Amino acid sequence: ESATTPDFRISNTMNINFLINQTEYNPGETVLVEGTATKENGQSADGFVDLLFVPFNSSQNLTYKSTLDNGFFSVSFVLPKDTKAEKYLLSLNAYEKNANNETTNTGFATYKIGVNQVPTNLEIIRESSEVDPEQNLKIKAVLRDQTGEKIPSTVVMSLRDNFNEIRGQMEKATDEFWEYPIVYNEAPAKWDIVAISEGVTGESDFKIKEREIADIKIVNSTLVVINKGNVPYNETLTVKIDYVPVKIAVSLGIDEMRKYSLRAPDGEYYVEVFENGEPHASETLSLTGKAISVEEASKSLSLTTYPVAWIFVVLVLGFMFVMVLRKGYQRSF
Repeated sequence: ESATTPDFRISNTMNINFLINQTEYNPGETVLVEGTATKENGQSADGFVDLLFVPFNSSQNLTYKSTLDNGFFSVSFVLPKDTKAEKYLLSLNAYEKNANNETTNTGFATYKIGVNQVPTNLEIIRESSEVDPEQNLKIKAVLRDQTGEKIPSTVVMSLRDNFNEIRGQMEKATDEFWEYPIVYNEAPAKWDIVAISEGVTGESDFKIKEREIADIKIVNSTLVVINKGNVPYNETLTVKIDYVPVKIAVSLGIDEMRKYSLRAPDGEYYVEVFENGEPHASETLSLTGKAISVEEASKSLSLTTYPVAWIFVVLVLGFMFVMVLRKGYQRSF
């Protein structure tokens, strides 16, 4: 006698079904992978799972292990903070083992996730840490992600002086230089640079250098010296009239001017002016006088330079004006 059974299938395959919806993650975030594993006959599997984290552009894989309990598995891991922004493959291998520790049923599935590019650092790049007056400060900001890669964006850069006052502000594209002009008489000091982009702040500083310099010129028979630096000008000039040297000590505040009369017995003379041995001005002039000399012709007096002197002059003039009015009133009465 013979009998025929219904068709049946012998299989060691498990079916994997993921129960996750999230596909995008940030560096440092926890990835939770959950799902179910069932046998071909529909029974829930009990065993183990190995989760392989496979970067697309790297040969370094990370493996995480967990268990299958009544067909359910849950594996979690934290993405390294320096994980590169790209696509990654999660490879899951599920399996059962018998009493002899032999693998019986197995299942395999993959899941794709992406890691976002996250701004983490804003680098301020200066062309120089020290800037001369009448030069441009050249700076730019570079926004970088978790691996140091550049992120194109916009940045707001601010300049603060040594009194914490905002002296300049500009919004530009990242990785693009901003040129800020430093005026000729800007006082030497350390300024701060503050940049903000995508919620990330970067800071740096630079120094405005001291510059002692004067504009030295000869106008007719007068030597004119103007302080064009950002510090007081204190130098000894040598004036040669007909090759006869005359030294003059010049002391000027910022933007202050002094004039010196050039004199010599009547005639034409070749006049040169030297500062620290370097020529700065020269002219052929017709001069008059009793002897070769260089004398100060006038002094620059301003309210900002000598405020106390101006206040004293105003008080004296005011007092004299009141006295004149009083005398005139008494005489009329």
